[in-house]
Amino acid sequence: MPDNVLADVIISNHCLEHVPNPLEELSKLRQLLKPNGILCLVVPVDAALGAAYDRNDINHHIYTWNALLLGNLVSDAGFEIVRSEEIQYQWPPNFDSLWNALGEKAFLEHAHDYAVKNNNKQVRLIATAK
Repeated sequence: MPDNVLADVIISNHCLEHVPNPLEELSKLRQLLKPNGILCLVVPVDAALGAAYDRNDINHHIYTWNALLLGNLVSDAGFEIVRSEEIQYQWPPNFDSLWNALGEKAFLEHAHDYAVKNNNKQVRLIATAK
């Protein structure tokens, strides 16, 4: 972002689990928000906590959190936590054609059901800049 430009809202969807120093990155994001600006984060909950290393891991996540731990991290970065919660939502295969065929409401219900079926969980966190 250009110098001296602050954001009202910052959205990060499935990014934080890929950065080497999440606390540092969150602190940088905090500096880019206006006072009382909103941070919205979504990160996966890795169900394979006992998984062996796989050099072909397509996701290459280097961190994982639950709602409590992500809230603690974001709070330490200078944010006030509004909500940190586990959600189940996953885009199914052919999501674009499904969206067009089902419409928004039915698609969102289908995406939830698909995530439940696949045990796919995420943490969604909303916070404000202190």
